[in-house]
Amino acid sequence: MRPVAEDHWAGTAELGSAWGLRFLFEVSRSLGRWPFRIALVPVVLYFFLTRKSKRDASRQYLERLYAFRGSKGRPSYFSVFRHLLVSGEGVLERVLAWDPQSAPPRFARHGREAVVRALERGKGILLIGSHLGNMEVARHLALSERKVHVNVLVHTKHNPRFIALMSRINPMSQMSLFQVSDISPATAMLLKDKIDAGEVVLIAGDRVPLDGKGIAWAPFLAHPAPLPIGPYVLASVLECPVFLFFCIGRNGRYDIHYEAFSERIALNRATRREDLAALAGRYADRLSYYCTLAPMLWGNIYRFWGDPEVGKP
Repeated sequence: MRPVAEDHWAGTAELGSAWGLRFLFEVSRSLGRWPFRIALVPVVLYFFLTRKSKRDASRQYLERLYAFRGSKGRPSYFSVFRHLLVSGEGVLERVLAWDPQSAPPRFARHGREAVVRALERGKGILLIGSHLGNMEVARHLALSERKVHVNVLVHTKHNPRFIALMSRINPMSQMSLFQVSDISPATAMLLKDKIDAGEVVLIAGDRVPLDGKGIAWAPFLAHPAPLPIGPYVLASVLECPVFLFFCIGRNGRYDIHYEAFSERIALNRATRREDLAALAGRYADRLSYYCTLAPMLWGNIYRFWGDPEVGKP
């Protein structure tokens, strides 16, 4: 893997060592969430004091969110610290979704009927998610229900400690994962076969490729932001219905939102660039909305907005 800047998402440091992650998880498993939160405070405080890039990224996001929803004032240092703390808790939420010793997540589904109708036709769907909330819950639910198979496109090579912990907690958590950086024409065809077999493909729509290419600029929280075009290019190859997907919540209670996005995405060669930018813009609009519902659950704590004049995220 080539080195990446700290202000890129792939350069985001993991919260502590492998032993530390395991210790925090065992605290939660043995004593509950509040003791875990207390143990997490000094860890997050260390990152808060020593990672200026993370403080700046959190403050920029919160400032733009406040302005977007018409709030007065600027985020305080406490708000920034709380944002980082909730992000740290999100690591636990992702692990607990797969922990066989933890209570199963409580959830409510919104817009599921349209998804069911689409799957009843015998063909699969593409879900475009985000790093707002917990996508692991949906994978766990799909696996436990055994009604539909979910294939997830991820980029986990820069998080070996977390992946090692997930594998140890539940090896099944690593099933049906496809590395985004390894997507080749052969992989795309494999995913096409899975869609044709009635399965689901899940991909995040809010992280740019490592090389900074394959992006479109779209207004996110009323400011131009680089968003990946990969989900929409893949959708055109899969030739299937596309839904947006947001899973937000805390403390084991989740609201899963599905929104119909497109019956089928077909890209016109003459207007391909404009079409992809429009699709990314529609996604950014809905992501902005859900960020206003759960502002502290935004997990992309790095320099998200860039300069469209320079053309770099």
